[in-house]
Amino acid sequence: AAPAPSMNALQDALSQFQAHVALFRPVPPAAAPHLIAQACHWSFVADQFRIFGQLLEERLPQSSRPDSPLTQPSYYYECAAQFAIKQRAAWEATRTSSASPRDLGDVQPGPFVGQVSRVVAGGGGGGGPPQP
Repeated sequence: AAPAPSMNALQDALSQFQAHVALFRPVPPAAAPHLIAQACHWSFVADQFRIFGQLLEERLPQSSRPDSPLTQPSYYYECAAQFAIKQRAAWEATRTSSASPRDLGDVQPGPFVGQVSRVVAGGGGGGGPPQP
């Protein structure tokens, strides 16, 4: 078993995670009008919270966690669930939307885990690589 991280390391991890999700929590402006891109975005954000909760649970014994909600894995699991609800709502909106497929966003898995790419229709040579 790995030794428990120090409180300084825990505070550093919490600060880094909060800075990380602050960058990614808002829906990117380019994705806002595209329902499928929104769903993918919320899935990514939910995964970030779920994975951080798992890291806390696996690496920080409950007995050594300070009495703060931000050091409890359950807080991050709850946040992940809330973002999963937003993801589900975006997917459901695609089913009931009268928008054209282009308005929904033609996305494919991106080159990195959790990243998606948008395919630009009629983009110069047809069948080109996805555009980020």
